[in-house]
Amino acid sequence: MTAKILIVEDDRIDRMIAVQALGKHFEVEEAANGSEGLVKATENEYDLILLDVEMPEMNGSEMLRSMRDQGNHTPVILLTGEVRTSVIGELMGYGISNYIVKPVPPHELVAKATSMLKEIMSATDRAAENTELSELAELGLQVLLVDDMEQVEESLQEHLPRGVSLVAARTREAAMEQIYLEPWDFVFVDMEMPRVDTVQLALTLREKCGTGRVLGLFLRDASHARDDARRYGLDGHIFKPFDERELRVVLSDHRREGQRLALAQGNSLAFAQFPQDEQEHADHLNRVLVVAQEKCRQIASACYSEVILSLDSNPPVESLKKMVDVLKAHCEGLGIALSADENVSPELLTVLKAADLVKDEPASD
Repeated sequence: MTAKILIVEDDRIDRMIAVQALGKHFEVEEAANGSEGLVKATENEYDLILLDVEMPEMNGSEMLRSMRDQGNHTPVILLTGEVRTSVIGELMGYGISNYIVKPVPPHELVAKATSMLKEIMSATDRAAENTELSELAELGLQVLLVDDMEQVEESLQEHLPRGVSLVAARTREAAMEQIYLEPWDFVFVDMEMPRVDTVQLALTLREKCGTGRVLGLFLRDASHARDDARRYGLDGHIFKPFDERELRVVLSDHRREGQRLALAQGNSLAFAQFPQDEQEHADHLNRVLVVAQEKCRQIASACYSEVILSLDSNPPVESLKKMVDVLKAHCEGLGIALSADENVSPELLTVLKAADLVKDEPASD
């Protein structure tokens, strides 16, 4: 995304030079005085403001103070014809990022703005990264690594965010034991373990790990890793050697996907919208059912006597039939009932009545 800069300068020539120079690299808007600049800064969002100090109607100092009073903390570089320590010192208290002494050659102006924008965006990226890391730490994710090499475990541990728990299984037998011991959020399976049918192992683990996601672990020279993972029926792929940013994306995206598919509030269970492409319905339903069965277990653990399906997402009729069959049997095994909110379309209501999830109202006398 191109950075957006506001130039507030009363001198028409200086303003034109700045707009032409910066406009080759950024999205630029201009204002001829502080009053006009304040209106634009209030009504729009900018990544950086270049602000002249001496202007009619409202000077740069007054505009900057008004911005800060309004809670606008957009980074500002002052444009000044002379360095007056008293003025610069005063405005430092209002959070200016830097200042430029005029006249300034166009290439230096571009270099100064580019350098400042890099600092701003780097700080923004760091803040976003820290927020993401904190959120991942709070989730307490659990990862099972299936790989025969000890070095891979050590490398993955170094690259995983703080708060993510890692357990490694070096053999097929160890993996089959571990899969039952924890509610794994992710299982990474090396797709090149010697003397192991890794595709079959990964699919078996996928059947056993509930809401967990099973990802194939590929070397970086595997050019078709993404397609292979899909063809095998896995939930995704990850490359080794590991990259911290890639791991964060995988952990965050897959976790959010699982949370979106089915959501339990009390004993009410709601579902995400089905994709528009009917060819994707079967795969989407399978993912929904994995998450929904885990949510039913959570509802049963909270000692509710029934699970109530909320169908505001209006699932396709055929998908609802399969969903009801699976969840009804699952709830019976948990010793709780399954019912549904009857505020649905007539087509869905017919399915729910056929499954005895909603009752026909007794005929009036």
